[in-house]
Amino acid sequence: MRNFLVILSVLFVGLYSCQEQPKANDANVLSKENGAKVQPKGDETYIMQLQSQVNTVKQQLPIDMGGIFYFDIELDKEARILTHSYQYVNNPQVTDEQIESMKKDMISMIKASPSDRMPIDNGFAMRFNYFSNNKELLFTVTITPNDL
Repeated sequence: MRNFLVILSVLFVGLYSCQEQPKANDANVLSKENGAKVQPKGDETYIMQLQSQVNTVKQQLPIDMGGIFYFDIELDKEARILTHSYQYVNNPQVTDEQIESMKKDMISMIKASPSDRMPIDNGFAMRFNYFSNNKELLFTVTITPNDL
């Protein structure tokens, strides 16, 4: 059960990070008050790219993964949290020890993949919410930059 949960979570961490990066054009430039267009730099550019990737993933949701649905992804730019939400078809019994072990496995997998760790390396926490079949929150796994 634990390995299944880890694979599901990390599989979709990579889904948004592997999307094609937006190219510099009028759709992703910022406007100054005087109307002149300027390219965003540094953090602003990464956040715009991440939001674009989140929007792309949202268009593919929900995804039936056999026993669990990946149904939502949200980016909170201010709080710097990327949240993935899953809903079980059948409600599993998951212990605190299993959740902690799952988090450790997820951290190891994220550390091993440069694309999966990009949000973390850019100061974002990654939150994975798991809901029952009637959308009650069962548990949450949060990975922060301090965890890596």
